[in-house]
Amino acid sequence: MASGNPLVECFIVLIEPCWTDYAPFQTGSGTSSDLPTAQNLKDLGNEYFKKNDYANALDCYSKAIQTGEKTPEQLSVLYQNRAAVFEKLVSFMRKYLCMLD
Repeated sequence: MASGNPLVECFIVLIEPCWTDYAPFQTGSGTSSDLPTAQNLKDLGNEYFKKNDYANALDCYSKAIQTGEKTPEQLSVLYQNRAAVFEKLVSFMRKYLCMLD
């Protein structure tokens, strides 16, 4: 899916994780105590978002959606957070494209 435009290529790399299903997130020895919870991933995503690190925020929110059991309310918040990241990325891209004109 090469477009030749570096900005588009960057955007595709940022959102590609949302196009595919994540395997269960694993770290360490693989015991359940080593696995991050959806809440931990959401909190980490929030920290990245505050620092304008949208790629890592997107990754955390997407992994949190796929990790463990969540209430419908928790899942709703995760999708809303991920949508906020997309909104910031689209806003950034629009500003950048306007600068090119």
